[in-house]
Amino acid sequence: MNVVLPEGCEEGSASFNVNINTDDLTTMWCEYIDPACGALVVPEIDCDVNVVYNNCNWAFQVDIDINILYGVCGYPGVVDIATGSDPFLTASNYCDIVTSMRSSTVCLCVGNQRVTASTCAQQHEDKHLYDYVAWFNSGIEDIKDAIPDGIAINCADANTITCQAVKGAYEGAIEAAVMAAHQTAYNYIKSPLGELGAIVAARECFNGRADTICTHAQSHEWPSCDACGGSEMFAMCCYWYHGPFAYRFTRRLSK
Repeated sequence: MNVVLPEGCEEGSASFNVNINTDDLTTMWCEYIDPACGALVVPEIDCDVNVVYNNCNWAFQVDIDINILYGVCGYPGVVDIATGSDPFLTASNYCDIVTSMRSSTVCLCVGNQRVTASTCAQQHEDKHLYDYVAWFNSGIEDIKDAIPDGIAINCADANTITCQAVKGAYEGAIEAAVMAAHQTAYNYIKSPLGELGAIVAARECFNGRADTICTHAQSHEWPSCDACGGSEMFAMCCYWYHGPFAYRFTRRLSK
């Protein structure tokens, strides 16, 4: 049977896709979040809802694109302590830096300078990205629940006669479900528990960098520093919290 579709409507099949795309932080964002040394921001979420004709019903095609910028700010003003003998280190500032690294603080202000260890700070931000993706994916079923399996065409119901009408009736609820999943994920990584997970993820790296600084300080007979007594002095008791869900990844993750 030949079907004459309303103008602007096409035949097709139902589909659902989530793409999470990542890129490095730009200078603009680093300046915006100043004085941080690293971050994860979600500047754009695009939810494209399309309605197509399929076997006497209207079917939904939903494509979600999430663009994430994350990582370490490398613009001027951030000192990267790459080795224990970095020239920025002095007898007067090294202890503050070591103490900060023992607590896995991503960014430390020393005078007018921000100081970090970019390799370790990146591990911190990597954990935030991992958690964001995991929590967003935990909300995918709620998004799918907002998408009808199919809408039958009923000539007595104006909301079912055209693809445009069907889209207008349901697009808002679908977009709201997407934003709810995003907000849940973003709220988690910004929460104390989410920050704790990122701190723990980078802890070994920061401790290792602090150890090399302490070795350098001792070899140059700089004043003693309590934080150089060993990373075990600053051990943190904590636990991993993976959230009340099983991780289920259904996205393309690329850089």
